[in-house]
Amino acid sequence: MKLKLMLIIAPLLALVLGYYIGDYRARRIAYNNMAFFVTKQLEMELRWQENAAFYAYLDEPPVVAAWALEHLINAYQRYAANVFGISGKQDQEYQPHEMFAHARLFKVYSSQNMEERAQLHLDRAISLSNDKDADDMMKMVEGLDKAEAKMSQQWAAPYGAQSAPSGEP
Repeated sequence: MKLKLMLIIAPLLALVLGYYIGDYRARRIAYNNMAFFVTKQLEMELRWQENAAFYAYLDEPPVVAAWALEHLINAYQRYAANVFGISGKQDQEYQPHEMFAHARLFKVYSSQNMEERAQLHLDRAISLSNDKDADDMMKMVEGLDKAEAKMSQQWAAPYGAQSAPSGEP
């Protein structure tokens, strides 16, 4: 009698345990896939925003450059909040990028005589750079701007830009 009862209960118990363990693993895999997809989508948005802000900073009027850099900073903050919400960890990967965006906004607002906003972004850039002084920060930004401008000449022109004729048919 005990043997018959064991032969009935054991497979049922194994079936129920297998179902719950399989369900747990499937949910964990689905969550990991979703987290990977969302973070990659956010990273792609950041790349687009960085590209747009970079070309606006180099080639557009200061008003357009300021608008693009402000939106880039907002994208960095959205990325940090969403990654923290997904993984539970604070992602510091884009902190130097945000620091340079604030420093560039300082330069743009200074050129427009908007000293209050310029100072706000300079203070934020200094706080993100582990409290380097303003002169060191501006030297870093100037060096980065020169290097990126040189590299941008080697890259393909952005969408909508006219490229120089090559002389070939």
